[in-house]
Amino acid sequence: SIYWKKCTSKRLLLLSYAESGESREIVVVVGPKNVGKSTLVRSLITMLNGSPVYLLDADVGQSECTPSGCVSLRKINCPLFDASITSQECEFSHCYFFGSVTPETDSNLYIDLVLDLIKFFKTNSESKSVMVINTCGWVEAHFYFFSVLPKLPFVISSSARRDLLTASYFAKNLLLKTVWGLPDVSPRAVFFKSLYIYIHPLLGPLPDTQIFAALNCTLVALCVLPTDGKEEMPSLIDEESVKLLCIGFGFIRAVDIERGLMYVITPVCQESLRDVNVFARGINIGLPSYFLTQQHCHDPPYVVSVKRSSMESDMYKGLKLAPTTYKKMRK
Repeated sequence: SIYWKKCTSKRLLLLSYAESGESREIVVVVGPKNVGKSTLVRSLITMLNGSPVYLLDADVGQSECTPSGCVSLRKINCPLFDASITSQECEFSHCYFFGSVTPETDSNLYIDLVLDLIKFFKTNSESKSVMVINTCGWVEAHFYFFSVLPKLPFVISSSARRDLLTASYFAKNLLLKTVWGLPDVSPRAVFFKSLYIYIHPLLGPLPDTQIFAALNCTLVALCVLPTDGKEEMPSLIDEESVKLLCIGFGFIRAVDIERGLMYVITPVCQESLRDVNVFARGINIGLPSYFLTQQHCHDPPYVVSVKRSSMESDMYKGLKLAPTTYKKMRK
């Protein structure tokens, strides 16, 4: 049911890994959008509480354990009863930053990242372990899967769910009573002279003089990459397909060029932040607009005009009643 014209050999390799789990079991949940894949994944994980359970989250658009744009492997130590916005962790142990919300942007890199995590599971997991793979809902064209979409009473748009995942991740920064919004969160100062910068290739070629402008006031993945001894940094990574081990996310609040500092808001602890040497910006992966517009100040920075609405209405504007179902309910 899976067809990928340009990646046949890698697709067969991926299927062979899934079938040869030896003493370990691998369960793959496949289907189109809005059919309940995530709910089924959480139910399976809860039912398998007698064995070591791992979740390979390959849905880069609507991830379960991370903000969007990542492929991750996580050992589940407690049942997942609620929605994915309640399952966010501050730091990730085995996670790659893909940099896009659809595998179509770089299908080869996407499969390579999934293969790496499957290899890690087969090599490092306990005997009798079970891995549940959550796949993306893009199952047309290259990923073809024929099925009939159910009639749901309401749906949440993909963009709204991605915003909720990001908001849930950064909500840990807003738990203090003295914090009323994102501007009240104390940022962490990071020296950029030892950083690599990665800008997704689909954002276009970027001259070195515009690096800081492209990063200022943006959401970035905090990643780790082996260094080659360069001293003058930041250095722009110009490779199109690069494997970036992601440990968390951060929001660049400001850049001080004179002091060589970037001020980053992140729930990642200071000790783990010392290992980060790559700031990676993806495509269509950003901070929800209400983090900038719904502030307790008169003139929010970087905002040209403020839409007068509550934060709750902005968060749930993607929640809409399905028209066809609504008509049936009225009859």
